[in-house]
Amino acid sequence: MPDETGLVEILHALIYHKEFRDEFIASGPESASLPLTPAQRTALTAVDLDELSRTTSRIQSMILRGHVDRHGGLRASFPKTLALLAGQGLKDADLCARFLASPYFDRFREIPYGDKGLSLEECFYEFLCAGPCDIGADARFLATHELFKALISHVRAGSLATFDIRTELFRSNGSAWFGILEHDAAVCRALAVEPACDGTVLYAIGGMGLVIGQVPGWMGRVLLLPEISSQALEDVASDEGLESSLLHDAALRLMKLGLLPAKGQAVAPGGGAPAP
Repeated sequence: MPDETGLVEILHALIYHKEFRDEFIASGPESASLPLTPAQRTALTAVDLDELSRTTSRIQSMILRGHVDRHGGLRASFPKTLALLAGQGLKDADLCARFLASPYFDRFREIPYGDKGLSLEECFYEFLCAGPCDIGADARFLATHELFKALISHVRAGSLATFDIRTELFRSNGSAWFGILEHDAAVCRALAVEPACDGTVLYAIGGMGLVIGQVPGWMGRVLLLPEISSQALEDVASDEGLESSLLHDAALRLMKLGLLPAKGQAVAPGGGAPAP
């Protein structure tokens, strides 16, 4: 429940904080459990409880099913994650209610042309992994896989005009946005995740389109080099115990795929990828 604060914040809590709303509906604004001033208690007697319930139901439905800021909703973005968690007793409606009441949801911006926040998917992913839920390793892997696919879709659609990507898991090197995820073939097969392989998988979107596939473990270092130069590539090769020619060939392939800037071109830190 919120601390004693302004009426606008109290109304926000009524809509988004289930425990606060449930107490208000059960006991009214006079409830001693609600941190309200006398003036706020008087003002809140005008709240229509039926309309409050309908409003919160509509919001939760939109978050789960879509039509929020033209996005598809959590069920569309995290279908396998939510199904796995439901099998563990964490129903999506309960997760959604807890998400709405969390500070992670506050970082989401559903009003176009307002201050930039985060996408619904990134906020929900942070809630799952750092919030009150103990989701386990398989669900975390699945959520990361589905987050990457959702963020790739946003980059492809040009949605970064509306919100930012701030997670350290999915980065920009000025030419592409990409994430690296370690796959376990047995886990992938059990969860119906492709590619079902053992090793490092690259999820990327750049000027030439989408790339998802298994790569060497050192590929992330090449993608994040501050400048694509012979010396930089040779330094990575030396650190990894590889022939420098292997790194040069890999860099050339990444450039052709639109995932690296041209050789000798400095990378713009935090720069967005061009629209495919």
